Amino acid sequence: MSSRRLVRLLVGPWGIVPVAFTVARATDVWIEAHFNMILPPGHVSFLRGSDDYGCSNLFAGAAALYVVFGFLASWHLALCLSELKRSTGALRDVGRALWILKFHLLAFPVGAYALSEGGGCDDLYGNDFRNTFLLACVAYALTFSITVSLYRLRLSKGGLLVLGPAPMVLWLIMGADGMTPKTWEQREYVTEIVVRLSGARQGLMRSWYEMCERTLGRGPDRH
Repeated sequence: MSSRRLVRLLVGPWGIVPVAFTVARATDVWIEAHFNMILPPGHVSFLRGSDDYGCSNLFAGAAALYVVFGFLASWHLALCLSELKRSTGALRDVGRALWILKFHLLAFPVGAYALSEGGGCDDLYGNDFRNTFLLACVAYALTFSITVSLYRLRLSKGGLLVLGPAPMVLWLIMGADGMTPKTWEQREYVTEIVVRLSGARQGLMRSWYEMCERTLGRGPDRH
């Protein structure tokens, strides 16, 4: 099997299950071996969320899968679109792109639901899974829009592969300091909870989290 065919296989529909299993398993093994890295100091804040050992592991796996599949979906779309003749209408290209990603779009909510509801973590420790899933939806929508727009602007296949997943890279940068209360809330004394933000990026992530809480309802108090 050629390297090009292998890449197409991994980023395409046939790669969804094996890649998902590999990423989830690798994340779990990595956390097991370096659990201190998801705890302050020196923690990997992007992967920190929920509570309890099991739910924390599930959250880390979910966050890792969201990012990986954001890149894979963009690359799969770029490769497939680059082989098609551009249509005269933007809506037709959007429809073709949605059809190309039909299996990815199905696997994304199914996998997210299995990870969040399978452990019942949001019912116990707050809405970290829900709010992060919605943030991933925004990143995915931007990735899809940029990839299709650049394709219509006749950008080369290489350009699509590099620039298409830009929103995923931006999400990694913006969420690097943490996306959940677990990364900005600290307990002082016995009952007092203090919010300490590391900077503007985390402030933006907190604003998103609070907007979801106000709009969709607050979860149980994790403290």
